[in-house]
Amino acid sequence: AEEAAQQKAAEAAPEELAVGGEGGAGIVVASGTRNRAKSEKTGPWLPFVRFDTSAVPKAFFTEDHLYIQHVRSGNYFTSEGEAVTAAGDAFDDNCVFLLEIEGKDPGTPILDGMSVLLRHYASGNYLTAEDDFGDLKLEAKRPRGEKNERQLFDINKRSRPAELEHDDILFLESWLSNFIEVDTGSEARTLKARRWKQGKQQQLVVRKKRVLEAQTTELARQMQFQSFDLDGNSVVGKTEMGFLVQQVNAEADLDGIMVKVDPEQVGGAVLDTFAAWADGGEDLSEE
Repeated sequence: AEEAAQQKAAEAAPEELAVGGEGGAGIVVASGTRNRAKSEKTGPWLPFVRFDTSAVPKAFFTEDHLYIQHVRSGNYFTSEGEAVTAAGDAFDDNCVFLLEIEGKDPGTPILDGMSVLLRHYASGNYLTAEDDFGDLKLEAKRPRGEKNERQLFDINKRSRPAELEHDDILFLESWLSNFIEVDTGSEARTLKARRWKQGKQQQLVVRKKRVLEAQTTELARQMQFQSFDLDGNSVVGKTEMGFLVQQVNAEADLDGIMVKVDPEQVGGAVLDTFAAWADGGEDLSEE
């Protein structure tokens, strides 16, 4: 009897296929036999789609590699020797920083209001604000009691939750209660911490390196789109979206989803609008 039960369970289990690149497919397509005991409906058992919970988390932890972008200029923090500038326009090792917290082990969540050290990945040196008029620079880590507070920066987020996450907008406050900004008047675009106000010139965005590397490819999005496009007409209509989304969560806001995937109200989602929605990582799972 036990063997028969195991065989029955194996036959009922859906066959899954992760769609997308390694480490962040985001969507899993599965097909199988409907459990008739739970539904009186007849007809084909349609493939369903769920978000892959194994995707790279967006939250930041100590020792995570990240990029820091200056919102107004669009450039990334980078370094040449001791100088730190916002002149980076591409993702490379010289633009990578890590967050540390004094006395905390790697893997500690980064929260709004925390004081952090910013270590430059390539050089191993730390961002330092010596005063409120000179340029910020990279220096070796200072021991406690030897003006080490000049290498500490407080995180000030623009929004909730308290956890720092990929694509969050924030301000970095120095030990002098001033906020890091980019000297856009200089050709070198050096960094300074000379003003106490939080304005557009001081807005920064943090981007997690692993999240960027794990983003699904264009081919993966095409495959996902095709799994939704049940009639093959290159448009995912509300009925098709409903068939699949409600297999994951019967309470999902289908009308709200259609507003996102069909903003121009052309009758359904085309590949570009579907990809934009999928890249947003909306969680369809039931709470």
